[in-house]
Amino acid sequence: MGSVFFIHRRFFPEIAVFQGNCIAHDKIAHHLLGHPPGGPPRPAPITQERPMTIAYRTKATAVGGREGRATSEDGLLDVALALPKELGGPGKATNPEQLFAAGYAACFESALRHVARGRKLALASTTVTAEVGIGPRADKGFSLEVALDITLGGVDQATAEDVVAEAHEVCPYSHATRGNIPVTLQVHTA
Repeated sequence: MGSVFFIHRRFFPEIAVFQGNCIAHDKIAHHLLGHPPGGPPRPAPITQERPMTIAYRTKATAVGGREGRATSEDGLLDVALALPKELGGPGKATNPEQLFAAGYAACFESALRHVARGRKLALASTTVTAEVGIGPRADKGFSLEVALDITLGGVDQATAEDVVAEAHEVCPYSHATRGNIPVTLQVHTA
């Protein structure tokens, strides 16, 4: 695993500036600054304004990537990670796609309940199954796609579809993925 070294600008002024009085060695500057050594900088990422107050914030740390371990700062999450067999790994532990699927399914189910409460609908049951796929992008890198399979009990199909559409508008995971990766919704009634 590589290391990032920061060197004070006063001692090595010819090396690319990273931030303030710290600079990064030219070979890693392109990773930190978003452009190759000596090349033009890439446009800065667009940062959305957050017209909200953060109600909860959490931290998780991964060590060892897809063959390592992920833990939350409070210790409630502590999982081994492994590549799935389909990607050439042993498949003997969870992986980031499973964690993302579980998080999206739980969050979307909560959004469904929130919408139903706002409409004073009594849902007999709710189930959300998230299927997350990963694969190479045409340009470079990898991307995800998500399929949500949603079942609502105690309502007709039209009402279920309407509730799901509104939940898709309020769910934070849906906000984060919208316009970035394909997300499909399958709606059923029970």
